Amino acid sequence: MRELEDHYEEEYIYLADLTCDAALISWGKFFFNSKMKLVEDRKVHMFDGQLGRHTSIGTNCESYGPVTVEVADATSSVVQRVHTTNTFAWVTGLASDTVYTYRVVVHENRGDRQWAGDPLASYHEGAKELVPTDQTYACTFRTFPSPSSSADVTFIVIGDTGTAASEQLAVAAAMERVVAKRDVRFVIMVGDTIYAKSGSSGDDDFEWLTTYFQPYRMLIDRIPFYPCMGNHDTNEGFSFLGIGTREKQQDRLTLYDNMLVVPRFMAPGRPPSRPDGDASISPGLFYRFRFGQGIEFVCLDSSKEKTVSDKRLFEFSKHQEWLTRALEAPLGGLIWRIPFSHHPPYCKGPQHDDDETNLRHQVMSQCERNGVRTFFSGHEHNFQCIDSPGDSRVRCFVTGGGGGFRTSMPSIETDGHLQAWGGNDRAHFLVVTISGAKMTVEPIGGDGKPVPLFDRTNTPVSFTSVQVGSSVAH
Repeated sequence: MRELEDHYEEEYIYLADLTCDAALISWGKFFFNSKMKLVEDRKVHMFDGQLGRHTSIGTNCESYGPVTVEVADATSSVVQRVHTTNTFAWVTGLASDTVYTYRVVVHENRGDRQWAGDPLASYHEGAKELVPTDQTYACTFRTFPSPSSSADVTFIVIGDTGTAASEQLAVAAAMERVVAKRDVRFVIMVGDTIYAKSGSSGDDDFEWLTTYFQPYRMLIDRIPFYPCMGNHDTNEGFSFLGIGTREKQQDRLTLYDNMLVVPRFMAPGRPPSRPDGDASISPGLFYRFRFGQGIEFVCLDSSKEKTVSDKRLFEFSKHQEWLTRALEAPLGGLIWRIPFSHHPPYCKGPQHDDDETNLRHQVMSQCERNGVRTFFSGHEHNFQCIDSPGDSRVRCFVTGGGGGFRTSMPSIETDGHLQAWGGNDRAHFLVVTISGAKMTVEPIGGDGKPVPLFDRTNTPVSFTSVQVGSSVAH
């Protein structure tokens, strides 16, 4: 927390992306008035030294001045430096599967200083004040394995997170503990990053403080988060408790901005390890990335965009062609190709079903024909494991409990085969471990304990994790 003459500032730093030989590092800050109340973007320009500023974080954020990003190896020797006036930088030329530390040095008139180098403060919206903590950023990362090497991996999947509620904070804290103990390498987000009912639409930077940057701040400086579009991240029409929401098309653009979508997948300056053909964007969010030789993730956009079509974006011709190439490309050395989206191809409710999209008719047939064995999604606020009904079954996971949960039981008909469900009494996230040809999926509650699971008859089961690559759950 930095105290200036007429306001306070809290600086943030985050590892936006990783490849086998590069890291995308970003930084920004949030502004507070003299009474420590969070300030909207449109008022930031009123503070001393902030004339002309309308943003505070993300790709399009106005510059905070010249910066040097330094990356050091295990001996604390600086191996790469990047000078920029942007608020992000790709650092390239790194070794694969290697641990590094980094820091962002800002060059100011009064001298050089480390960005976000002081102990961190947390903003309490109810009390409207910044509270000092003893936390500091670790600013460390481990590059991904080489594309020519086989590697096991543990990652987290979270969905429907952006409530800013106590449940989201509990899940984030539980995630921190898991990351510290289990060498988690990244987080997959399956949509709905910010809800209108959290107090804001999500189309301005300041709205992201309590719904993303603060809950996950002790994670995003060390592991990347991979987003996808949910219906609350777009201007798709719907209501909440019968009241029309304030979501808008600008929400999509703000997610692009704050999650650095363009520098990650589209803009010049990306490393060769992030090739051009790996994304189809604007409008829409379709991309893929690899972890080592045998694991590939494919993000598809199941939302709507009224300026383009009344159909889902994965049905739009431009993206349909890209998705067909991604899903039907020969597996080659791949053991796992893992698609993820916000809307589920199969869902038993209690609020959402699998008729909302054409996923199970169009995309699932491609998955079944081409060796895909698992699929992750959100949207429904519980946990479900449902197998597709085809001969080559795909095990589909619903995990929409990252920011809250629904207390009712799943009760809607589906042509998928329900294997297990839970999470109607607690928020949750998934810990996913891939070891060779076997995947284990563990639903974990905000208390850090396994989520109790039930079968299709709502009878408690003895297992707390589900396998893919085997017909046996345990």
